[in-house]
Amino acid sequence: MKTFLLLNLILIFMFVTSCNEHNNQPDPVEPKDTIKYICPTCPDGVPFDDENECPLPKNKNLPNFIHDALGTSVNGDLLVIAHRTLLNTKSLQIININPFEIIPKEYNIDFGYIVCFSPKDNSKILLGCSGYHKNSKGKIVGGQTYFIVDIISKEFVEVTPSTWGKYGVEYQGGGGFTNWTFDNATLTDRLHSLDTLGEYIVQEDRFVNVSTENVQSISISPDKKYTLRKYRDYNLNYDYYTINGIRVKNLEVNSHTFSMAWSPDSRYLAIQGFTNTYIFDLQESNPFTSSFTYKYMINARKQFCKYVYGSENHRQLAFLSPTTLAVSMRDHNGDIANLHEITIDGKYVRQLTFVK
Repeated sequence: MKTFLLLNLILIFMFVTSCNEHNNQPDPVEPKDTIKYICPTCPDGVPFDDENECPLPKNKNLPNFIHDALGTSVNGDLLVIAHRTLLNTKSLQIININPFEIIPKEYNIDFGYIVCFSPKDNSKILLGCSGYHKNSKGKIVGGQTYFIVDIISKEFVEVTPSTWGKYGVEYQGGGGFTNWTFDNATLTDRLHSLDTLGEYIVQEDRFVNVSTENVQSISISPDKKYTLRKYRDYNLNYDYYTINGIRVKNLEVNSHTFSMAWSPDSRYLAIQGFTNTYIFDLQESNPFTSSFTYKYMINARKQFCKYVYGSENHRQLAFLSPTTLAVSMRDHNGDIANLHEITIDGKYVRQLTFVK
């Protein structure tokens, strides 16, 4: 009898304990369907809707300071990081170019900026300058003039087309240069105009291949095999590309893309959208076939816990070597976008600038 009573007591105790444990369980939490991904390596743990897209924080303005990646010297040792500033990528020393100390007052300039490096000489840059003057009708207008400058000796040669006049082409007329290539067949320097798509042959003081086609930006591979042009369809609010005049739909990786750059050996093409950088390998894949697509996609938010700042007014990437890039990135909620070196397959190498 005692054994029977003891067993009943044990069963009653187990039942009560089980009920209490059940009652102490927390209420189930409904899953938040809007949060699909949280970066597991980022200390701030900020969630976003799609692991392949990392939009700027909604409660944060754009960076207050940005170091651009505007182009490199032939050997990759010098990087243009601002209108008149170079970075030595070996020593990380800053080199300032003062147009007013180089260009004589007679040119009446009030602003100068580095357009690009020479395609064959590490010490020479194309310097664009602007100023105001009275035209033949007495109207004050702005003009653009161009100079090839040796950054070591500070010697310069004016390369403004003679047809543009003493003070250069008026802003309203367009014609500004954006690219500099060298033609090995004729041993001539070619300056490329974004507005007319024409090539200005410096040694012959004349334009060739002039067109009235409307294009947003142009980028020419170092071997001159490919000419990449970006267009904007304002009706659809969409960017699209052509290579050598042929539309390449597989380059349309984002509705808006900003920076584009070629590797020094012309093998890789990098295109940057709002958050992702896409690397295309033109040696492994023909851009004029339907199978052409990017080889690597670098998501700065997911891989480096940083944001890439995209803007039409800033270029954020440039190749430093055949397989590494300088990219402008900022921390979450950061006000400064410094430059960082990464590999084409998305590995972090080092920080290049250190503005705080």
